[in-house]
Amino acid sequence: MKVNLLAALVSFSFVFLTCAQAENLTITPKPENATAVDAKNYVDGVDGPTVGHFYYLNKVNELGSKELTLTIGGAGLIAGANYSDNLNFNSLNRVYAAATFRSITGSSNIVKPLLGTPSTRLENGVFKLDGVPFYLTSNNENSPNYVYTETTGKADARYILNLVTLDNSSITGKFYGGRNDYFGDDHGDSSYNTLNVLLGNNSVIGAQIMFGGRSAQKETFNSYKGFSTNYNEVFIQGYSLRLCSE
Repeated sequence: MKVNLLAALVSFSFVFLTCAQAENLTITPKPENATAVDAKNYVDGVDGPTVGHFYYLNKVNELGSKELTLTIGGAGLIAGANYSDNLNFNSLNRVYAAATFRSITGSSNIVKPLLGTPSTRLENGVFKLDGVPFYLTSNNENSPNYVYTETTGKADARYILNLVTLDNSSITGKFYGGRNDYFGDDHGDSSYNTLNVLLGNNSVIGAQIMFGGRSAQKETFNSYKGFSTNYNEVFIQGYSLRLCSE
């Protein structure tokens, strides 16, 4: 039986108040069947802000599932918490992560008109957007500003993001098994992705979004059917979250 889990199976937009202070945040990436990339100061041309880090996979092995584990230690600022205003919370305190990520960077007025443009793979592995001087790269060596994961999830090759928070750690961000902003013909799906969240004791995630898979959107086409987000999974396991006022 086909299971169609909405990309927003678990979507959070709430505020945590935590006793943790914002210091010594550590993020340790561990990839399997791929290479982990940390795109620092990533300009999110789709959602808007510039964020401190965007972790994703590229240089993937075509066989089997691809997995990215992020282990979170220390204390990161929590958006909206009482103490965060005093410690100058801004968008650079946010961390994004997706096991498979397909997009381009730039301001929203540049990126959004380009997302529906087909691309052609060049001999050096770079994808050139047809008719315009923008590129998507699968090796991240040409420029750190161009980001791309070569494939999306399949039944026999899932993309898996494991978010592991150590005891007393905290972080704010958006987390996806797969995120696909690129809606060229047959390129917009985000299926067969898994997000696993393992919460340590007294750890806090200020989760603005947790999706199994986010597909592309043709935002200027009001009645467009969109792209598939089938067979996605979100699992959350751990301790109860403790709220406090300071």
